[in-house]
Amino acid sequence: MRADTPEGRFMTYEGPTQSDYRNIQALNREFLRLARAMPVEFGMSDKEGRRLQALCREQTERLVTAPFLLCTMRENDLQLWREFLRDDPNNDLFKNERMQTVDISNLLAAVVGFLWQLNQRNAYAVRLVSAARSDWCDLVTDVTYFELVAISRHRGDLLSFRQVEGVDIWSKLLVDGVKPEKRVRTAAHLAVLQTLLTSAPTNDNSAWPVAACAAKTPRLRVANSRGHGKGG
Repeated sequence: MRADTPEGRFMTYEGPTQSDYRNIQALNREFLRLARAMPVEFGMSDKEGRRLQALCREQTERLVTAPFLLCTMRENDLQLWREFLRDDPNNDLFKNERMQTVDISNLLAAVVGFLWQLNQRNAYAVRLVSAARSDWCDLVTDVTYFELVAISRHRGDLLSFRQVEGVDIWSKLLVDGVKPEKRVRTAAHLAVLQTLLTSAPTNDNSAWPVAACAAKTPRLRVANSRGHGKGG
């Protein structure tokens, strides 16, 4: 993907690889498995929570193929992450109000590990799959994988459904985003992705948002074709 910078220069950005999308699907699948039993605790409304719980297996698999992480680790809360990386994790700021399980800890480690390694080789792809702001990517660049996992893996309250303030993205994801017609659900997934990217706070005036929103990401077609059943 090539985009104009504010200074009129061209910059080239590479999106996620097919392997990255397979990992996103695996993380989405595990997150939905853990969160659908108590969706409200993970930040979903009662109405959408009931809709999520009513999905059949085939519909859930279609939702899994969204080309971005359905969960967030509060990547845009820079103050929180700065405190994580600077202060004693036993202070009041880090009090975990959510029940912690081994499965949640494992998922936290997997998500943060995936984002960390992706950030090491392609920070632009991190923005595409998580809508993380560029200064969050900069913040974790100098942290080792071990340090990041040690800080976050017992913080179950970091993990929640991805949301956009003032926009109900889940009504689209849980309706059109699980349709058997691939064209319909792909359009829904990409519409939500563009909403995430254009709504995320940003600290720079680079071409990242432009490139991200213009990206056609042909690899999505490969990733989405891995669904189950006819049209799935």
